[in-house]
Amino acid sequence: MKMLAAVCLALWLVPFVGRQMMPQVFCAWYVFWPLFCALCILLPYGFAKSLSPQANRVYSCLFLAVFLTVVFANAMVVVGASGVGRFVSTPTQGLPEELSVEAVRNDSAKVRRMVAQSVYVEYGQPITYLDGDNTLTLYVPSEDDKERFQEKRVVRAQAAEVIGGVDSRGRQSVFALGFACASFFVVFFWAFNLERRRCRKPIKSHMLNS
Repeated sequence: MKMLAAVCLALWLVPFVGRQMMPQVFCAWYVFWPLFCALCILLPYGFAKSLSPQANRVYSCLFLAVFLTVVFANAMVVVGASGVGRFVSTPTQGLPEELSVEAVRNDSAKVRRMVAQSVYVEYGQPITYLDGDNTLTLYVPSEDDKERFQEKRVVRAQAAEVIGGVDSRGRQSVFALGFACASFFVVFFWAFNLERRRCRKPIKSHMLNS
């Protein structure tokens, strides 16, 4: 029992710490899933074994605590992944029609030029605006406008990468949560019945001998 508890702790702590320090290794499916599946099988097996009369109840608390921690951690990842879109979002690909209209119909020439400038900085697309002489002019971005647009592109690429990573971990955690709960009940009931039958054999043998 002591060895089984040590193995379960190792299967839980090593990937947990590894995903913080070396995510490129421990987040890979061929590393994560074998370790996680082994943990999800050994935890309910150890918990069922620890419920036998001669076992130490400390191990029961340990197996159950590790299982609940695994479930809670994956549930938090799922909740966090579902809410990340509220805080980080990517801009729409199409240029809003209202901005093009505003760059032509606004009463202030200064505002019309600022709209055209904002459109380029945000979307990288020069649009036609009505200048101070009431002439339709294609906006010519300055070097500062180009630099600001490039900075926004970098930020958007980083945001997309973050969203993709969080979304991937969220989907992985959904499957992990389902597998952990299902395997716990299946393996627990199988191991518990097996342990109960094993404990009954000496009683039956004693009754037959007497």
